[in-house]
Amino acid sequence: MKNTTAILSASLLIASYSQAQNEIDALRYSQLTFSGTTRFTSMGGAFGALGADASALSFNPAGIALFRKGEFTISPGMITAKTNSTYNGTQGVDNRSNVYMNNCALIMAFVRDPEEKPGWRGTMLGIAYNRTNNFNNRTAISGKNSSSSLLDVFTSNAAGIDTADLEPFSTQLAYNAGLITPSAPGVYNSALNSYGNKQEKGVDSRGYMSETVITLGGNYSDKLFLGATFAFPHLRYNEIASYKEIVENDSLNTLKSFTYDQNLSTKGTGFNFKFGMIYKPVD
Repeated sequence: MKNTTAILSASLLIASYSQAQNEIDALRYSQLTFSGTTRFTSMGGAFGALGADASALSFNPAGIALFRKGEFTISPGMITAKTNSTYNGTQGVDNRSNVYMNNCALIMAFVRDPEEKPGWRGTMLGIAYNRTNNFNNRTAISGKNSSSSLLDVFTSNAAGIDTADLEPFSTQLAYNAGLITPSAPGVYNSALNSYGNKQEKGVDSRGYMSETVITLGGNYSDKLFLGATFAFPHLRYNEIASYKEIVENDSLNTLKSFTYDQNLSTKGTGFNFKFGMIYKPVD
């Protein structure tokens, strides 16, 4: 029996097909990493009370008030991510390295000579760019599956739906490619006659979260440190996922293989305001 190959491609673009955020999106964008200046990174981001570091402006703006002189910083960064996977007993591994800008900041400190009497010791102004998350990663998964196929999902999702009303980015594509065929109104059959196929999936993600901040701070008697930040966060995330199923039992199936591609692109920007305070009653 002659083998045939069907290729199924889909682009899931938020701009063209609107969907609400799911739990994966919420988790991805709600977590911040300890990146920024080298000093900030080496301390695990523990500068909320220490201050005097440009990266602290994104967490506790009062940290700017501990500067005694101006400074300009540039901190490049490099990350290597390694992902291990296990699917039906088959091990997979993939990795990616990425070089990027972690921090760039200009701090200006207008400090007057210390005096014995209480009073304002100085005013500080800072403009900084801080990287707060990195999404660069790559995952490879593969293994044999003798009990199910992605086509089972397509036939289940298409059940009870007319061919003209199928979901355009999944079941409609499967129908157009001949991977699922109707046997009665609203009833669909898979093009697979048996299981035991090899399944592969690769996920390539790129992107970042960052923040541009403008911070103003003041030092009162070297005990009370105040700061306020106007921040403009930025988000970029792109994910390309490719799923492939290879039919290895040619005697029972006319289908040789199919591929299902998904492309997710997310962009965002916003605005927030932060106010911070540090109080040191003793040296």
